[in-house]
Amino acid sequence: MQNKILNFIISWVFPESREVADFHAMSPEEVYQAIPRIQSDEARTSDTRGAGSASGGGLIDRDIRAVWQYDHPLTKVMIRGLKERRDLHAARCAAFGIYMVLMDIMQVRGSDEGVSITEVSDAGILDVRVLVPDSTNSENRTVEIASNKTPFTLIPIPLSKKRIRERGYNQCELIAQEIVKLSSVNMPIIEMKRHILKRSHSHAEQKTKGRADRISESKNFFAVASGADIAGSVCIVIDDVVTTGSTLVAAKRALLASGARQVIMIAVAH
Repeated sequence: MQNKILNFIISWVFPESREVADFHAMSPEEVYQAIPRIQSDEARTSDTRGAGSASGGGLIDRDIRAVWQYDHPLTKVMIRGLKERRDLHAARCAAFGIYMVLMDIMQVRGSDEGVSITEVSDAGILDVRVLVPDSTNSENRTVEIASNKTPFTLIPIPLSKKRIRERGYNQCELIAQEIVKLSSVNMPIIEMKRHILKRSHSHAEQKTKGRADRISESKNFFAVASGADIAGSVCIVIDDVVTTGSTLVAAKRALLASGARQVIMIAVAH
């Protein structure tokens, strides 16, 4: 309640800028089209981003995907809204972008990665065939998963307890909730689980650290919660902004060590 009152006072004293107003006037589909999207290999090399990039270099894991360039004005409005104002429109726009990336990953591509739903009923999916890249080997092979239950587990990156107390919410959970709404309409095969990952220890603000420190200190960020059953599952881990990719890679490492079959990592921006 205090956060809501504070946000109301701030919005009254400091009215929306033109950029923020324009952003809120756009639909998620329009936002998705308006911001230059990162191509599949663009964020993975150090020479494809400008000096204004938030990354300062390529990502450390080729399996990480990001939707948009961080340095676009609309992306910055979106991220600020997510982090500072619990902006649900920003969450819907971010979710739509991530969901479009997921649809691209899941579409049937012959022998490539993809998903094929053979039958869907009111009770849920009866037969699912999923092909995804296999994280357990270094070759470009895929693994097949056949399931009669939800095959994809959506996991928002958790915040530290300190950050939750300060902010009052986890912006990645807001995004995840909107992704589930989209999937229930178009492809009901994604289930969000909030408490799978937990931070194994607190750490200082990542944005104040250099690339080498981020990578070095992130190795044991996360642990899988006691009693969480993810054996054989395909996990989708989402974050708002990815810089080096160290946070997502730490999450991937913890999930694979606990039996996840595959980890897909997607961020809103890079």
